[in-house]
Amino acid sequence: MKRKAVLHIGIDKTGSTTIQSFLFQNREKLLLGGILVPTVYTDNVTPYPPIIQHETLAFCFGNSSVLNWQFHENRGEIKNVFIPRMKRIEQQITSLPYQTVLFTYEGFSGLDDSSIVALKNWLDQFFEDFRIVVYLRRQPELQVSLYSQLHKGAWLFKNHFAFDIESRISANYISQHSQYQELLDRWSAVFGKEKVAPRIFDRKEMVQNDLIADFCAAIEIDENGLERVPSLNESLDAEATEFCRLLTPYLPLIENSEWKMPRGEWSVRMEKLFGKSGNKGYHLNREQAEAIVDYYRESNNAVAREYFGREQLFSDDVSMYPEETKPHHLTVEKCAEITAVMWKDLYATLEETRNALAETQHEAAQLKKKQRKRLLNRTKRLLKKIRRFPLRAVRTIRGKDPLFRKKTA
Repeated sequence: MKRKAVLHIGIDKTGSTTIQSFLFQNREKLLLGGILVPTVYTDNVTPYPPIIQHETLAFCFGNSSVLNWQFHENRGEIKNVFIPRMKRIEQQITSLPYQTVLFTYEGFSGLDDSSIVALKNWLDQFFEDFRIVVYLRRQPELQVSLYSQLHKGAWLFKNHFAFDIESRISANYISQHSQYQELLDRWSAVFGKEKVAPRIFDRKEMVQNDLIADFCAAIEIDENGLERVPSLNESLDAEATEFCRLLTPYLPLIENSEWKMPRGEWSVRMEKLFGKSGNKGYHLNREQAEAIVDYYRESNNAVAREYFGREQLFSDDVSMYPEETKPHHLTVEKCAEITAVMWKDLYATLEETRNALAETQHEAAQLKKKQRKRLLNRTKRLLKKIRRFPLRAVRTIRGKDPLFRKKTA
C-alpha cells in the first residue's frame, strides 16, 4: 500500500484551530487506525486546549512574504530553532507504524511556488501519494473575520487598518487569502490537480452541516469513536475588536523584532470573554459586500467549474448585510468596562494559580517528609548492619557463625 501524506493547508479563519485541537485530542486513536499526526510542535501556551500545528515545515521550507513579515530579520534565527523539530518529525515518520501522515497548518496556504516545490521534494522521500485539503470561505465573511483576527492578535503594525473596500481587497495579507484560483493553481502545479481537494467553509455545504464531520470525510477517516472539541479562535464582537485596535500601539505583539507574550495572552483572554457574542465583528454595508462579491466572482466561478463541476462557487446573496453601517467609536465607559472584565478574569486566574501553587508546595512538603522518613529508616537499617559487622567478623573467624559453618560443611 502506498504511503500517503495529507496536508491541511487552511486557509485562515476556516476552523483550522478547531481542527488542530480535534487532531491533538484524538492523535492516539488515529494512530491505531494507521494515521500518524506528528506531535513535535504542540501549542499549549494559551488557555486553548492543546492543538497541533506543523508550522515547522512552513518555516523550514517557506520563503513567502506571509511568513517573512511575521518575524522580519529574526526569521533566520527562528528557522534554526525549527531544524531540530524537523529531525524529530522525520524520526516519527520513519519509526512509527502508519499508512497516512497528516500535517496541518493554515500558513501553508501562504507558501509561494518555490516553497511548495521544496516541501514536495522533502515529502517525496517518505510518501508516494498526496492529498491537499483546503477550505474556502466566501470573501465578504472572510474579510470581516480576518479584520477581527488581525486586531485581536495585533498582527497589524500600523495604528489604523483601512476599512475602505479598495484598500481591503488590495492589502497584501487580505489578497493572498482571497485569491482562491491563484492559491489552488500554485498547489496543483506541484502536486497535481487531482491531489488538491478544496472544500467550502459553509455549514450548509458541509457533511452533516458540521466542520469536524466534513473534515473527516475530506481526509477519508471514520469519525465514530473520536472525541469532539469545542469551536476555537472565534471572532470578537465589534467593540472588543476596536478595543484591541486601540491597544496595539501600547501593547504590541512584536516590538524590536521580539515576541511580546503578554499581548498573546491578552488576545486569547479577549477571545474567551468576548468571542461568543451574538453580534460578532465589524459589519460591511451591503454596497461593500456587493463590491467584494463582484471583485472575486470571475475567479471564484473559475474555481467552481474546475474543482467542483458547477458554475458558481458562492452565493451572490448579500441581503444579510445592512444598507448602512456606522463606525464604532468606543466610549471611555466601554473601555473601562472591557478593562474591568479583563482584570477580573486575570485576577481569578492569578488566584487559581496561587492556590494551585500552594497545593503543590504542600504536596511537595508532604513528599519530602515521607522521603525523609524513608531515608531515616534506611539509615537505621544500614547502621544496624554496620554495628553487627565486627561481631559477625569475629564469629566467622572463630568458626562460630552459622553461615560460615554451613558453607564449610
